[in-house]
Amino acid sequence: MGGFALDILIAFLVRISIRAVNLLRSWTWPVVKATVVSARPKDGCLAEIYYRYSLDGESYADVYKKAFCVVDAGDYTRRFERGDELKVRVKPDDPSVFVLEDPGWPHRGQRPKR
Repeated sequence: MGGFALDILIAFLVRISIRAVNLLRSWTWPVVKATVVSARPKDGCLAEIYYRYSLDGESYADVYKKAFCVVDAGDYTRRFERGDELKVRVKPDDPSVFVLEDPGWPHRGQRPKR
């Protein structure tokens, strides 16, 4: 395996590990409804899903980024429309700390066309 491919694999594994730890630690946190603001591919290999949620009169916003190596990120982002609902797990004593539950495939009940 070439050095560049190995770097990509290591970065992918680190990203998945961090996400898994975040999801595990937030498992007991309350779920809050978030709303998609927009979704777009970036450079064909990165999907960006912008979303927001409100809790106790405060608004919060973030962007969920998901990298793709084989599938075009546009196939993923086309599954999202403004106003779609997502789930966010919010830390009870600090609502600025949250974890978006991965919307994953299939969002909107569809799989990407190949």
